[in-house]
Amino acid sequence: MKKTIILLLGFSILVFLTGCEDVEFQCLSGEVIGKIRSSGGGLAVSLDQDHEQAVSWQGEKNVIVLLNIPDNYQSSGTTIFFTSRPATVKEKGHITDDGDESIELVLYGLEFNDNECP
Repeated sequence: MKKTIILLLGFSILVFLTGCEDVEFQCLSGEVIGKIRSSGGGLAVSLDQDHEQAVSWQGEKNVIVLLNIPDNYQSSGTTIFFTSRPATVKEKGHITDDGDESIELVLYGLEFNDNECP
């Protein structure tokens, strides 16, 4: 009986922890602002819609960091539509310390499009 309870408890905790990482942001859109630092760390994107974790940065509102942007969408001023999820520590990787740490929300892009939700 104790083994069953322990197994169920362990399984419940595993499901809960795994579920927290699977949060996806369905269809966000915004404008690519550009690099935040000289190496690593993704690109700053100003979202078209308000987001509670987005910040004001260099005169732009609703700014987040977005990783995994395909090369053809990386130019400053490019409007993108994308789905994403919170980036893992491993995905954030090594970044230089010459950037602005005020942008706290770091997302990992999953699908991208230039004119509609993917």
